[in-house]
Amino acid sequence: MSPSHQRKRHLAFCKICKHRILSFEEGIICGLTQKLANFEASCPTYLLDGEQLSELQQKFEEEVFKEYPKTGLKSMLTEREFRRVPKVLHKRFKSAENGYGLQIKKDNRHDRSTLIIIGFLMVILVWGNYYNNMPWNLSSWNIVAILVLVVVAGFFMYKGYYHNYKTLIKIDKHGIDNRGEFIFWQDIFDYGIVIGKGDYAHEKVIILGTVTSGMLQVDVTDLNIKQLEFVELLQHHKHLIWERPVGE
Repeated sequence: MSPSHQRKRHLAFCKICKHRILSFEEGIICGLTQKLANFEASCPTYLLDGEQLSELQQKFEEEVFKEYPKTGLKSMLTEREFRRVPKVLHKRFKSAENGYGLQIKKDNRHDRSTLIIIGFLMVILVWGNYYNNMPWNLSSWNIVAILVLVVVAGFFMYKGYYHNYKTLIKIDKHGIDNRGEFIFWQDIFDYGIVIGKGDYAHEKVIILGTVTSGMLQVDVTDLNIKQLEFVELLQHHKHLIWERPVGE
């Protein structure tokens, strides 16, 4: 793990720990050791500062309300709504470990769906050529269009069944690698999903409230995971997200 990632992991604890103090040279340090944190997975002397966490939660609520208002004129004009998910019946991931190693990328099913549309268009063109008694050679624009669609279908056949899209999001026991930005499980204190309407109906976005970075978005639109499946992953780690270990 890189030093920057380790520091971010430490701050997920230190920023809401009662033992924290601010150093002008090093930023947030431990008031017990007068040094930067150096623990691995969790701090044995961590003591939750409930007031500080409440402030972060309040700030998160304000950010969410500003972006996805539920009252006022803007709420009437927006086509996206933030919702919390109290519980998801675990259907894809039976345990947290089932999600480790998951690579989230563009969903090939969209390319395979395009093949169905192309096939439907080809049937219409063949029927039109037959119904209008048109020649079955290149003098018929229907035949030309069919040949073009055959080439396009070959492209989507490759994309749908053989192409390996680039991994955009990775899941492991430490957290979420969201397009190069790593989010530790312990860094998350709240989350929800965005429900889109109209022009945004196809969007699939998860909103995270984090200790170190505030409100973050994880966009899984057109990827091989559903919003609620992603929420399953979060709920499997609720012991790290909500039930933070409190030091003596």
